[in-house]
Amino acid sequence: MKFLLLFISIFGLANLAVAQANTNVPPQNNNSNSTISNEELIIAPAASAEKENDLEEVTLKKTVVSEKSANSKQIEMKTTTSFLKNKKLATTQITSRTPTLEQQAEMNTAIDFYKLNAPESFEYHYFTYVAGNYNLDLISHLEKAKELKPTNSDVIVQMAAYHTIVSDTNASSNELSQLVQMGRIESDVLSYDNALLNSVSANGVLLAHGFDDAFGCMYLQQNNDVRTDVKIVSLDLMQSKVYRDSLQKDGFQMPNSQVVDVQFFQDFCAKNQSKNLNLSLTFPKPYLQPQFNQLEVRGLVYVFKDFSENNDSENQQIWNKINQSKAFENVHTEKGKQLTANYLPMLFYLRDLYEKQNKKNEIPPIDKAIEKIGIQTNKLKQIQTILGK
Repeated sequence: MKFLLLFISIFGLANLAVAQANTNVPPQNNNSNSTISNEELIIAPAASAEKENDLEEVTLKKTVVSEKSANSKQIEMKTTTSFLKNKKLATTQITSRTPTLEQQAEMNTAIDFYKLNAPESFEYHYFTYVAGNYNLDLISHLEKAKELKPTNSDVIVQMAAYHTIVSDTNASSNELSQLVQMGRIESDVLSYDNALLNSVSANGVLLAHGFDDAFGCMYLQQNNDVRTDVKIVSLDLMQSKVYRDSLQKDGFQMPNSQVVDVQFFQDFCAKNQSKNLNLSLTFPKPYLQPQFNQLEVRGLVYVFKDFSENNDSENQQIWNKINQSKAFENVHTEKGKQLTANYLPMLFYLRDLYEKQNKKNEIPPIDKAIEKIGIQTNKLKQIQTILGK
C-alpha cells in the first residue's frame, strides 16, 4: 500500500482539515438563530434619577450614566467574548473533547460575572449549562435559556444533545429536523454523512468525533431511516456521565478516566474492539495514529483488521455507490469541500489495489476523482506529487 502510506504521511490521515469544523460551536454572526450577537449581549444599565430643576446636574449625571453604560457594555462584551473563545478552543482541540483546566476556569469566570450582574439573562443560563459539558444536573438552565430564546439554534443543538443522552428519540428527531431547516446541519454534511453511514459494516458501531458526523448521521437515521442497524456512539457526548452509564447498560466497557481525550479514546477502543467498531475519518490524527497499524480503511471509516475480511470488495462497492451519486462533486459549501478530503484514503487504497491487480482501466476514474478532490481542498500539488505527475 505504498500510495496509501505516502498519502498518510503528507495529509495526516486526511482529516485535520475538517477536524475543527466538526464541533458544536457555531459560526459567529449576527443571525438571531445562531451565535449571540453583540447587540443581544448588551444589558441596559439601571436608569439614574435626574433633577428636572437643575440643568447642570442633569447634564453631569447624563455624562456619568453614559460612561457607566459604555463601560458596562464593554465589560459584558469582553466577558462573553472570553466565554465563547474558550468554549471554541475546548471544542476544537485535536487531542481532547474535555476543556483544559484553564479553559474551564475562564468559562466559569464569565458565568460568575453574569450570575452577579444578570442572573436572569439568557447568557447566564446558556453559559452555565454549556460550561457543564453535558452535566444534566444543570438542565434547568438550558430549559430557561430555551424559554428566553426558543428559536436560537445554539440552544436547539444543546437540546438535541440532551435528548440524545436521555434516549428521547422523538424529541431529538424534532430538534435535528429544526437544525437541518436552519442550515446548522448543512446539506453537504448530510450527503457526506449518508456515505459515512453506508461505510459502516452491518450492525456495526459508528464511533463519531463531534457535531457534524454524529448529529448528521443521527438525523439521517431518525428521520430518513438510513442504516438504522448502526449504533452511533459520540465521543463528545461521553463527557456526560449519564451517556457513559447508558453505554455501559448497552454492554460497552468504559474507561475509568473522566477526561475524554486521546487516551480515553484508545482505552475505549481497546475495551470494546469486539463490538465491531467503525471509526469516523473525521477523528483528528492524534486519536488514530497510535493504533493505525491495527486499522484498515473502508469507505469513510477505519475498521480493525479483525473485522476487514472482505475489505477490497467492500471498498469497491462503497466507491461505486459514491461515484454514481457524485456526492464528492456536488458540494457547494467550504465545509462540504473540506469533508471530501476524507474520501482520499479509500481512493488511494483502491488505486493501489488496481495497480496490484493490473486493472489499468480502473485507475483513470480514480485519478480523476482524486484530482477533483485535490482542487476542492487546495491539495492538488501534493496529490500530483503522490501520483508522480
